[in-house]
Amino acid sequence: MKWIERTVTLLVALTSSMAYATNYRHDQIIVKAQSLKTLKNLKSNGVRSINSINSDLGLYLVEVMPSLHKNFEYDLQALQDLGEIEYWQRDHILSRRTLNDPLYQNQWSLNKQNNKSDIQIAEAWKITTGKSDVVVAVVDGGVDVTHEDLQGNLWINQLEIPGNGKDDDGNGYVDDVYGWNAYKDNGEISPDNHGTHVAGIIGARANNKVGVVGVNWNVKIMSVGLYAFSTAEVLKAYTYVMKQKEIYLNSQGAKGANVVATNSSFGIDRANCENGEYPAWNDIYNQMGKVGILSATATINAAIDVDVVGDVPTGCSSDYIVAITNTDKQNLKNKYAGWGAKSIDIGAPGTEVRSLLPGNRYGDMTGTSMATPHVAGLIGLMHAAASEQFIAQYMQAPDQTALELKKILMNTSSATADLAGKTVSGGKINAATSTYEMQRY
Repeated sequence: MKWIERTVTLLVALTSSMAYATNYRHDQIIVKAQSLKTLKNLKSNGVRSINSINSDLGLYLVEVMPSLHKNFEYDLQALQDLGEIEYWQRDHILSRRTLNDPLYQNQWSLNKQNNKSDIQIAEAWKITTGKSDVVVAVVDGGVDVTHEDLQGNLWINQLEIPGNGKDDDGNGYVDDVYGWNAYKDNGEISPDNHGTHVAGIIGARANNKVGVVGVNWNVKIMSVGLYAFSTAEVLKAYTYVMKQKEIYLNSQGAKGANVVATNSSFGIDRANCENGEYPAWNDIYNQMGKVGILSATATINAAIDVDVVGDVPTGCSSDYIVAITNTDKQNLKNKYAGWGAKSIDIGAPGTEVRSLLPGNRYGDMTGTSMATPHVAGLIGLMHAAASEQFIAQYMQAPDQTALELKKILMNTSSATADLAGKTVSGGKINAATSTYEMQRY
């Protein structure tokens, strides 16, 4: 009767996924296995290729013929039931978390507002304006690396010779000068409206007589490009970021990149991260957390309670996620932004935010996508303000020290009436108090 049990198990999984998110790649499946050898016998039943996504986690991407996708899911479930693989999951498609709104003429989120709807950053800048050895990774559609207002604030792999087709620094990636393209598996970084706007909020250059200013005047922005916005692509992007941080720690800062935060302004709407359909998400966030990376993630742009309805990734349980909702100029939660007293950590300005657009242009965007880089940027600024004791502790125990920083970020938030009972912290980020506490750590 084991075949009946396996069939029931799979039907439950399929029914559960249909209730949340049914948009996924029909030509790819993500599998966690002990080794590639375990998957070799799968090279039948329409399997075209099996490639590693993350060797440390044992994650593989199996490409299959779309017409045989469902049959292959049954085979994988049988292997999981027999204990030959740990889990498999569909390669879900993500959505970006931006809304289009009219333009504003100033950066209200950074300028001092009478109703304190800004993030109180003027006082933070008296402590620090950022550090050039702090890296924030923008995992998005790409960044315009030629933009006039990003020059000097882009992460550049100085050990890589551009365009020679070689892995000069031996980090496993060829020609990764500004970062990595997780779709093409190469170093080509394409300009993208969304990604460039996010990058500008984190670190548009200050005092350069052009454009706007970011949360950090000085920082290094690593671009990790997506195109298809599928789960597998995101896993590959995060793996690149994680490996650069591992190299940095292992070389005591001589190589790699000191990535302290990732910015992820995308997700899977109304998906239950804990129902068994999305196991790789927590795995990858926990793995990045081990090397001290906090993941700033945007919640859904919809008036829903994430605790009830679900969301990926902001409904996931990894302690290294900072889940963010969107506040407006009236110091209220944006009416189209999700909330969750257990799932959503904190708020940040994300409504009609002025930042960069490709081609040396500027414009406003709205969404949790815009709130999230305020937080990712602040995490970078907090590292820049950190005491010597914190820095030494971070190098020795990056995982626990990153959680200490998250605790400070949460505990120093500004209590906001409209976020009370809707977020874990009950407030929105406060750059002044966060950087002050980091200095005193």
